[in-house]
Amino acid sequence: MVQLNENSGKGYARINAGEMTRIDIASIREMYPGLMTFRSWLQNGGAKRLGTLLPPERAGYLSGLPAWRLERLAGL
Repeated sequence: MVQLNENSGKGYARINAGEMTRIDIASIREMYPGLMTFRSWLQNGGAKRLGTLLPPERAGYLSGLPAWRLERLAGL
């Protein structure tokens, strides 16, 4: 990961080392009541938006990922 982007690589290393700060989701939801979960975002058009960013030949790759199985719930 560091070879692609130094900052991303450092962040990835910190996550794996357990050094990242926990987020208080309840407090964030109070500040931003419309905040969606990843699942609800996918169901409300996010999956379709992500799909348009990929070339057609890569779309099959995404169908094997667990998050993309949520497309069925979104009716896509």
